Amino acid sequence: MNRSPDSFDDLAEAYDRSADELAFRRDIEIPSLLEALGNLEGRRVLDLGCGPGLHSRLLAGAGAKVTGTDAAPGMIALARRREAENPLGIDYHLQDAGTTEPPGRDYDTVLAVYVLPYAPTPQVLTAMCRTARTALSRHGGRLVAAALNPDFATAPGYYRPHGFEITAHRPDDPARTPVTDPRDGDGIALRTWMGDFVFDVAAHYWSRATHEAALHTAGFTDPTWTVPTAGPGADRTALAGYLTVPHAIILTAHTPPA
Repeated sequence: MNRSPDSFDDLAEAYDRSADELAFRRDIEIPSLLEALGNLEGRRVLDLGCGPGLHSRLLAGAGAKVTGTDAAPGMIALARRREAENPLGIDYHLQDAGTTEPPGRDYDTVLAVYVLPYAPTPQVLTAMCRTARTALSRHGGRLVAAALNPDFATAPGYYRPHGFEITAHRPDDPARTPVTDPRDGDGIALRTWMGDFVFDVAAHYWSRATHEAALHTAGFTDPTWTVPTAGPGADRTALAGYLTVPHAIILTAHTPPA
């Protein structure tokens, strides 16, 4: 019988395992992000919305000096436990990307994995981008984000073979009736199956134009959208449907020094 996580700690543990248990994360998302980030040796990276530190640990393992922030106490608690068990020199802070100044302004890169879809309004989306811009303000640098693909597949059950389902619904619809023409501000419902866990995440839909407007307002230039690709060893046949229409896309942008 499936059960839902009943605490932040349960959700954090499930999310932490997802890189091993969900093939699209292990074989597409993570290799694509690492490729987009490039050489990390000696770089100062802010993992904005770090969750339980999954990506922070990958970055540190690639030679980066990493700081992670997240608004969820359960996520930060697990990240700190993982750091205590296997010290990599990562600092973790309990902070909200949309309302709190970053812990410093001298980062070279900001990574934001599934952070921007949590913005409930364009103003908060811009605030999140501004937080990333502030973190890069001393040296300038890049934002690399895994964002919800504005062109994700809306066919019912399309992503179910990959362990999750995603639907959009109008924000004023209490029944959350799925729609096939998502608009800015629509609600996003993501349900993931992993072992004996079923967990639901609520987010928001934002178009490419709205993402790019938020980035430009925050001080970024040259927003670029890159479709993720399969890494070495991926089962391309099993992942063919996901690769055709991935639910996430990599968004990068640049900023000069202040």
